[in-house]
Amino acid sequence: MSHARAPNLHACDAIVEAVQISVQSNRPLLSQATNASTINTVALSHKENALHLGESRQFAIIEGILAKAIKKGHSEEGDLLFGALFSAVHGIIVGNPSANQEAISSSKTLLKSVIKVLYSDLEYANVSMHACLLISALVESNKVAQNRLSVVCDFIVDVLTTHPRDQAVIVNALKAISSLCHENEFTRMKLSATNICEELVAIMTNHLGDSSADQKVQYWCVRCIGDLAANEYQNQKKFSEGSCCNILMTLMRKQALEFSSDVSTLDSRDMLNWLLWAAGNLVQKPPVVVSFPNGDKLTSSLPQPNYGKFKEFGIIDVVFGLLVALPARLEGGYDGCSETFVWTVRLVLNLSRSKALRSEFNAKDVKTALNATFERVMPYGVSADVPDAAVDASPEGGEAKALVEGYKMQREAKVFLDQAIKLLDSGTASAASAASAASGSSFDSSSPSNLSDKATSTP
Repeated sequence: MSHARAPNLHACDAIVEAVQISVQSNRPLLSQATNASTINTVALSHKENALHLGESRQFAIIEGILAKAIKKGHSEEGDLLFGALFSAVHGIIVGNPSANQEAISSSKTLLKSVIKVLYSDLEYANVSMHACLLISALVESNKVAQNRLSVVCDFIVDVLTTHPRDQAVIVNALKAISSLCHENEFTRMKLSATNICEELVAIMTNHLGDSSADQKVQYWCVRCIGDLAANEYQNQKKFSEGSCCNILMTLMRKQALEFSSDVSTLDSRDMLNWLLWAAGNLVQKPPVVVSFPNGDKLTSSLPQPNYGKFKEFGIIDVVFGLLVALPARLEGGYDGCSETFVWTVRLVLNLSRSKALRSEFNAKDVKTALNATFERVMPYGVSADVPDAAVDASPEGGEAKALVEGYKMQREAKVFLDQAIKLLDSGTASAASAASAASGSSFDSSSPSNLSDKATSTP
């Protein structure tokens, strides 16, 4: 998004008025849609434009136009207008999210319109794509908005099944799913009641190619799997029953091979981080109390269903290979080695709760590799003290911000590393259980976006 142009508030008013007039005077729907799509362009051209368009008076006009279009009924041309209006609102939010997201996501009128159109018109690719794009913008990093829009979970899964060959629709639907359930237990459970886990595996099976379009689908599928599996045993179990772990390992092995062979790109390293994160979520230790979508709860010591799957598909060798390759890639000037180490050691921690996997890690002396790699890869060395005051500070930018981000990453890595070493050192299942109990659930909800802006790139 670029804000290089100067703001033009008069143009904002003129464009909204033009859209309003074109709708009220029943001009051709294509003309109405073209005018509406211009709002997106203007909003994204400068944050002051987006702020102005998001103000109550102007936005109420846009809401009214959308409501009027819905009352007119549905047709293929009419749905071009719906898509353009959704795109306009998306541009207003993304153009200035700090000013507009909360207010717009609180609009009952807008939410009702989005739900009505999705319910009636999701068979139109243009509507589904822009509705999902708008939902992502409404709920991004906003738990209140995620809960408010949880009612659309079923519709978005229907979008995926309705448009199985439209990659643009698929990518935006996956992004909406990830945004809805990221760090949100309530929406994860809502989605767990659908067939989303099975649908994701089917989508990945059909998009394992090397094209740019397939890689975008893979990227968002991996993020969805990680978000759905985080602290959610029922989804972990569903993923274990299909080919999810096999597919993830196929992708991880490919990215790890490129990384170890010194041919990976920044995008592929970001993908590797998300794969490590998703795999770590899939092998989290099951909770003592399991909640079900119908409200029932079960108190039990449940087995982790994915340990054996990942062991079968060679995760030990892949992880060990990454630990060996990381120092060399750092010396080669690769960006992001610290982030990759964080997610690798977190994965080792979660896998080491399995006695069989712990035994295999020890057979390869992974503990020594972890310590050696931490000392080489992390920015301040294995013995450095990380001051909490520096980590918790919030500088505006520049070198100070980079320093604090480095401290944050090292502190996170050190917690994972210490817990992994305790597990690997433990000789009995009871000792391993005691060691793993010290690992807090707050880390289970972490994701690459918490540590690296580079890992949050969107299609």
